[in-house]
Amino acid sequence: MTSDTANTRDCRLLQPWFETRTNADIGLLALASDHAIEGEMHRMLPGDEVSLHISRLASSNTVNMQNLAGIAEGIEAACSVLLPQSDLSVIAYGCTSGTIAAGETRVLELLGRMKPGSKPTTPITAACAAFEALGVLDLSVLTPYPEDVHVAVVDHLKRQGFNILQSVYLGVGEDRRITEVAPESLAEAIEELSQGESRAIFVSCTALRIVSHIADLEQKTGKTIVTSNQALAWHCLRLSNTDLRIQGYGRLFEV
Repeated sequence: MTSDTANTRDCRLLQPWFETRTNADIGLLALASDHAIEGEMHRMLPGDEVSLHISRLASSNTVNMQNLAGIAEGIEAACSVLLPQSDLSVIAYGCTSGTIAAGETRVLELLGRMKPGSKPTTPITAACAAFEALGVLDLSVLTPYPEDVHVAVVDHLKRQGFNILQSVYLGVGEDRRITEVAPESLAEAIEELSQGESRAIFVSCTALRIVSHIADLEQKTGKTIVTSNQALAWHCLRLSNTDLRIQGYGRLFEV
């Protein structure tokens, strides 16, 4: 047997260079039935500076307090397949009413236990932090939910010390249908609420497509508008200690 030494390559092991990451790694637990949250979050978080990693939780398309509370049972499984053995800057639970139905404290504790190196948040946690940063206590509230879920959101905000001067709900009982609510319907409801004396309007639900309209609605109504997905993106950046300046999605990002 002969060998052609002229064609033999040097197969010594090359030593790889490893990149030092400086951007934020954000983990998001999204509901299986939520058609909007992923697109809305990607719209606000620049992909070249923020890495958004998403895991889905089993959920019913029907919106009621019992179903919403049960979704939290899937947090452990969803976290376990979200970049296992890797650090995340933030871990977020992507359901406003589901957080309230299961208990905000419980949800935050579950997130912290499953991803101990990450800072936990939820849309309602983020919204309350947003209003605190904005210096706002007097709110109007718009939700797409059935009445009982709407009342639960309003009551939760009241327990957090906010004054709810007005509230409106659309009575939609399916996640898929919530995503299909027309921007014109949301604008009409927000316009109605803007006639009141509150300084800000909270639009609850991650399944609504609204973030691209926030700036225009603020200009038209003169009110500060905070939505679930907008607040969540803002809070994730804040908890990540990034200095990114996001424009075009409302006054909150100017804080």
